[in-house]
Amino acid sequence: WLSGAYTVSAVMGAPPRDFMPLAKAAAKRALELDESLPIAHTSMGYVMLYFDREWEAGGKAFQRALDIDPNNAMARHGYADYLLVLNKLDESVDQVLRGRKSNPLSPMSNAVVVGHLYIARRYEEAVSEGEKLLGIDPDFLAVKNFIWRSYWQMGKQEDALAIFRTTSLAQQTVVSETLERGYAEAGPRGAMLAIARHLEAQSDTTFVDPQNIAIFFGRAGQEEKTLDWLEKAEGEFSPTLVHTLLDPSLDSMRNHRRFKALRRRMNLPD
Repeated sequence: WLSGAYTVSAVMGAPPRDFMPLAKAAAKRALELDESLPIAHTSMGYVMLYFDREWEAGGKAFQRALDIDPNNAMARHGYADYLLVLNKLDESVDQVLRGRKSNPLSPMSNAVVVGHLYIARRYEEAVSEGEKLLGIDPDFLAVKNFIWRSYWQMGKQEDALAIFRTTSLAQQTVVSETLERGYAEAGPRGAMLAIARHLEAQSDTTFVDPQNIAIFFGRAGQEEKTLDWLEKAEGEFSPTLVHTLLDPSLDSMRNHRRFKALRRRMNLPD
């Protein structure tokens, strides 16, 4: 569990180079103490998938955890993430749905369903699932993020911005003012560009996960800047970069030589 706490910290914005080695050390120690613990294999699987980028080894770790406990929702989520690496998007959705059955009241088990539906380009399903969760918890940030992104990909950019404005990021005074200024100048894409530039400037003085900056530049249509920050994210070992590279907002640049080169450096399959 300590390993998982370090991993989640890195996913949520702590510097991965500082936190993921701690996650790996804790997972290794857990396996030394008891190799039969499914959570120990699950924790090591996330380290291999998110930091070491040893895709096959990560998949095997999650499978080992599921062999011990087929109802382990966290291992099922990890195995679904491994399937994303293989571009098996619908199969990844099937896995998180199975994981939710094992733990139907868990916020995380529900949120990952929305996220995997979004990555699988099943936007209407993502919105429907997400709205059910917001009916229980109106401030569920992860779900809000997937809903507004789904609306954006559906071409409903005004609806997307309406949801985005209620997120914790957009409600920061400086970010809110930046968003509205960009929107007034150039509409929804202008809002995304303004936020991307704000986060870029902020990264000069504090750690900001480069992939988050990349995604805002991507929605603003700034291809080269998006690729710049994706490459920085690869260098910083941003834990969930494999998810970001599958984000629908980046579909227009999948044939770009730099995008293909980035995937090759990460040993991702074509």
